[in-house]
Parts: sequence; C-alpha cells; structure tokens
Amino acid sequence: PSQRTSSPRTRAAMAPQVWAAAHQQPGAAEARPAASNAAWSEAFVNGSSAAAAATPAAAVAQGDSLLVLHGLASSDECDVLRSEAAQFARSERDTNDECRIKRPRPLGTMRLEVSVSEHAPGHVRAPISEMLSPAGQALCDRLLRRTLLLLQREHPDLLPELFGATLGLDMGQHSVTQHPGLVFTPGEPACNVYSEGGEFAPHQDRQALTVLLTLSSCDAFEGGGTGFWS
Repeated sequence: PSQRTSSPRTRAAMAPQVWAAAHQQPGAAEARPAASNAAWSEAFVNGSSAAAAATPAAAVAQGDSLLVLHGLASSDECDVLRSEAAQFARSERDTNDECRIKRPRPLGTMRLEVSVSEHAPGHVRAPISEMLSPAGQALCDRLLRRTLLLLQREHPDLLPELFGATLGLDMGQHSVTQHPGLVFTPGEPACNVYSEGGEFAPHQDRQALTVLLTLSSCDAFEGGGTGFWS
C-alpha cells in the first residue's frame, strides 16, 4: 500500500553519498548491526547504508533494509488463503492451457514495472478480488492491517515517514484495502501461485511499502525465494 509519494528506492539512491559524508566528519557514530526482537528482524539490503542509518525504520524508509515480521499469520490463516488461491490457479490452468493470460488494465492506470510475456507457464497471478472469496479478501485485509499496526507499534516513525500522515488504524479505521489515504498498484493486492518453472521477473514496485506473505511452508517446496536490491 502507498500514498501518492516518491518511492523509497528513489531516495535510497542518495544514501551511499550521505553515508560517506557522515563518516568524514569527526565523532560520527559507529555502524550498527541489524536489529531484531521477538516480533521482527531487520535484514540489510545495502549493508553499508543500512548500518549507517540511525534506526531500522530509517533504513527501511531509505530502501536499504527490510523487516521480517515473525508469526504475522497463523498456519490456519495461510492454509485458508493457499487453498483458495490454489483452487483458482488450477481453474486458470485448465481454462488457459496452463498459461496465465495477461489481463487488460483499465485506461489511465499505471502498470507494474515488470516484464511479462503474453503467457507465463508456472505462474498464475490475479487480484484478491478475483482470486479469493469475500471471506478470503477480508482475511487479507486483516493481515495487512495487522502488519501496519505492528509497524506502528514497533517503529512509530516509519509509517509517517513513508506516508506523510497518520493512517488512523487504531481509531476505528479497520480497512486497509479500502483506506482512502492509500493507493495500491493496479491489480493489487494480489496472490501469486507458482509451480515448476514459474518466476516473477525483476521489477520495481514503485510504492512506499511492499508487504509479502509466503503462504506455503518452507518444507513444502524447493527453490523459489525473493531477491532484493538497493
């Protein structure tokens, strides 16, 4: 989710110069290690710039760190979403000769900056409004809200830095997908279902915040994974 704001990766391009200038000044603070607690762990994407940031929130806002949130969704919640997504994917493959059809986008909307072919064997992708039942969509919304509330509690400076304002999530605003102050990439939130040979080409989301949730347990598949760069 994102407000209309510049991408944190745009700001991240300036981070190495800021870091170098800081270390030229006497008395500069020593580089910090990646932080963690029981609820989250920080992972450096650009090690030198992330280590020079004052806090994990600052490093994430710059695009130099990401946060791994522990136990965000229960196994039962993941099972519900995975089951619905897998059923949709099977139907799509049966209907479209095991290929994903590129869906037309509405006129005047932005397109996710990712190179995809007309057909993508091994990868079925669709918005949750198409792929999931109303109950599944509501569960996705709760998980997104849970994510933002955790960030608000653990890193109170992060959301104002990314979105420029409070989101009112703890004052009666229960929906994230319908939040009037947030803008999603067209076609998102979405589910991606991968089978052998499936992939998502390198791309930039061009939003202030990306939330990824793996629905399959790590021992349920081989390969896969998501790479990040800054």
